[in-house]
Amino acid sequence: MSDKDWLALYDEQERRNAVWAGIERISTAHTVRHVDRTGGRSFVLYSDLRGLNDAQIEAIIAAEVAFFSTRELEFEWKVYEHDAPQDLRERLIARGFSDEDWETLLIRELADAPGRLFDLRGHTIERVSDPAEVDDVMVVVTGIWGPDEHGTGDRLRREFVESPVATSIFLARVAGAPVGAAWVNYTPESDFASLFGGGVLQPFRGQGVYGALLAARAREARERGRRYLMIDAGPMSLPIVESLEFIRISSSCPCVLSP
Repeated sequence: MSDKDWLALYDEQERRNAVWAGIERISTAHTVRHVDRTGGRSFVLYSDLRGLNDAQIEAIIAAEVAFFSTRELEFEWKVYEHDAPQDLRERLIARGFSDEDWETLLIRELADAPGRLFDLRGHTIERVSDPAEVDDVMVVVTGIWGPDEHGTGDRLRREFVESPVATSIFLARVAGAPVGAAWVNYTPESDFASLFGGGVLQPFRGQGVYGALLAARAREARERGRRYLMIDAGPMSLPIVESLEFIRISSSCPCVLSP
């Protein structure tokens, strides 16, 4: 499959038509909003501004800002390098958005994946079976990225209860203590399993824990009949997933506006 075909399939299934548990999806003529009314971060996950002039583009941006601002909601407009216009990120920054680190979008077909993708590397990875275990997940998340300012813990608990088939959460432990965490989302009617949140506490890096978390999710995705894995990789995970022959198809930059 060509990069163009990958992008078209990804945009259609994981951006334009994505549905998240507990999140209101609002589709407009040019954007798709995901509104978290519980206080967590909301999103503009997809936008199609092709063929519009400057005034029209600025009016659409202003409308999204007004929608979320009047509701006092923080929201992230996720800009991909293949989105139009090419200066969308710069336009958002001019509107007061702050840009976060770029992430690399990679895809891996499961049917011809190498055996090492599914190798747990001697680690025991457990699938979270009780919402109370999300507390252990957040020990890892906050230990790596700091305070949970975006409601990640609440969102994971809600997804676990309201849509357990849509999100699987995995934990790595050493001597009973949580040292790594990751989750995988299954968008309905999608060919993809989307990998999120993979992280390992500093003292336990370099021991194959991240790869084991990846393997546990890849195994489950294959068992559930998904054809592809998708990941937005940061600089630490990028070399690992590239070594497993994930294909880079784009990159994305979260642009965030707080109320």
